[in-house]
Amino acid sequence: MGGATALLALVGVLLFNLYKFNDPEPVIEQLIINFYSIFLLSLFVIIPAFLMLLFSRDLLKNLFYSVFDLIHKNEFSESKYRKLLAFLVNRLEINNN
Repeated sequence: MGGATALLALVGVLLFNLYKFNDPEPVIEQLIINFYSIFLLSLFVIIPAFLMLLFSRDLLKNLFYSVFDLIHKNEFSESKYRKLLAFLVNRLEINNN
């Protein structure tokens, strides 16, 4: 948040110096609007995306268990679940590196 505030202040100073506004009020209003839009973006987009990445392994595990439980109720044993999950997690780790 501090970085976003500093960046917005810098943009405001640059705009003010470039265009030599006589009335700084529109620039200040625009900076306030931008600050709140960045705050809302971080609250509803950036933080949930970070949490999804943080807990993605548990999320994927629960997702695959629930999907395969619905589709193949009696055909897969627990060892097959574990092998499938290990394979998928391995693939994800390889793709992330």
